[in-house]
Amino acid sequence: MRVSHLSLLGSLLAVTSCGDQSNTTGNHAHPPSPPAAQGTFISAGAATACTISESAAAYCWGLNQDGEDGTGVHAGGISGSFDSAPVAVPSSAHFQSVSNSRSDFISVVNDARGFTCGVASDGTGYCWGEGGPAMGRGPGRYEYSAGLPDPMTLPPAPASVVGGLTFSSIAAGYWMACGLDISGTAYCWGEEPFIGDGVTPPSDSVIAQAAPVAVAGGHHFQQLVAGQTHACGLVSDGTVYCWGENASGEVGDGTTAFRNAPVQVATSQRFTSLSAGGESTCALTNTGVAYCWGTLTGTTPGLVPGGLSFTGVFVGDGTACGLTSAGVAYCWGSAFWQSGAPHAVTTPVATPSLPGVAFQSLAGGSNFFCGVSTAHKLYCWGTNALGQLGTAARVSFDTLVAVTPY
Repeated sequence: MRVSHLSLLGSLLAVTSCGDQSNTTGNHAHPPSPPAAQGTFISAGAATACTISESAAAYCWGLNQDGEDGTGVHAGGISGSFDSAPVAVPSSAHFQSVSNSRSDFISVVNDARGFTCGVASDGTGYCWGEGGPAMGRGPGRYEYSAGLPDPMTLPPAPASVVGGLTFSSIAAGYWMACGLDISGTAYCWGEEPFIGDGVTPPSDSVIAQAAPVAVAGGHHFQQLVAGQTHACGLVSDGTVYCWGENASGEVGDGTTAFRNAPVQVATSQRFTSLSAGGESTCALTNTGVAYCWGTLTGTTPGLVPGGLSFTGVFVGDGTACGLTSAGVAYCWGSAFWQSGAPHAVTTPVATPSLPGVAFQSLAGGSNFFCGVSTAHKLYCWGTNALGQLGTAARVSFDTLVAVTPY
């Protein structure tokens, strides 16, 4: 069974940030607000973020040790391997969405993954970086001994997902990615048993699926989301099915048992939208009430306190945020942006804001969040040790910072 490396990433970010503080006036900066990059979509992974420009080009910034920015550079280490401003993904595709892998930390572990996937306007899926079978490039199923490096070595530049499927969305996890085709059928690819097809590999080997396979159960989903090593789908009647790692209850079935095929989330509530990140999942009812399960609450959906009504919910790694109809973000979980040591809050609290900035969508990574304003401008807050806020100053920000224009 795989183990999470997000704690290692968090430790590294803390060390890097502290090291950078010797050249700053402090960990929390309050810079003037320069012009912000513009985008129509935002995504975030552990330490990388991407957007779609108004011309449908993809741009990425932050950690780039595995080629997550699509430029074809596979640095293979952390020192210097980051982009502090958006860089264009070299592709002729016109993108409608992107999704960053939920953990992209390389240590001494041979099988760490850092990759990004996107869906073009014609429904073609593309992935880039170092995701091994999670890149979806085929040829299909292969097997190798547990504890050994993945034998598949791929160019990190963008390439299409095999299989000829027409996707409406792709959600990238850690050792896997999942896509929703235009019929509502979910397909996943990557390493077993995370991809939901009912297969469990033997203890002495790793089974990889490098081409999309249908998720078991025959469900037709309206939305598909992925955390680090779990995924969930929303069906038309408002029920939710999840599969994958469940040690923190992120599958939501009232247990902590691993699920290699979809199981229904244990609740009588019916939902209209989903989000997942890290080891948590959250959902909204048709009245905008938020429920979460996993590390944020427990093994079944729990009501998010505070009495707020949200138009959208967005989950990062350890933090979730909801948007009100006024475009104000309220977050719970790790309050990473507040001064002092990171601490947890259970009731949503208002996050950093700027006069005149109202958000229409958000995306969360590890100790940072980014958002698209109603004016299509990009802002982030949180840690910036690896450029994940899209600005050059490698300190943390407890105020909104504008992403550097293209």
